Amino acid sequence: MRRVFDAGLCAALAGFIFIGGDYSAHELSFERGALAGYHAGMEQGILDREMGLPADSRKTRRSVPESYREGAARHTGYMYYWPTGYHKGYKGQERPDEG
Repeated sequence: MRRVFDAGLCAALAGFIFIGGDYSAHELSFERGALAGYHAGMEQGILDREMGLPADSRKTRRSVPESYREGAARHTGYMYYWPTGYHKGYKGQERPDEG
């Protein structure tokens, strides 16, 4: 009986470690994509403002890097944060690394 309990406890612990690791990898991937999207959006916003284009003129045509598979956490982060970076860049707000 003790061996069954120990085996079950080890299996549960291994499951928690696996799930926690997978969740952490997912979150890190999302954050990397979000940062890349934010910076790409900001650069595009700055370019659009400098060229005199109206705001959001390229929002629908933004290009996601080919390595960002659609549906992956990195792709989702990129798509969520690109508009935020774009609007801040277009408005001429300070870049986060200049701050």
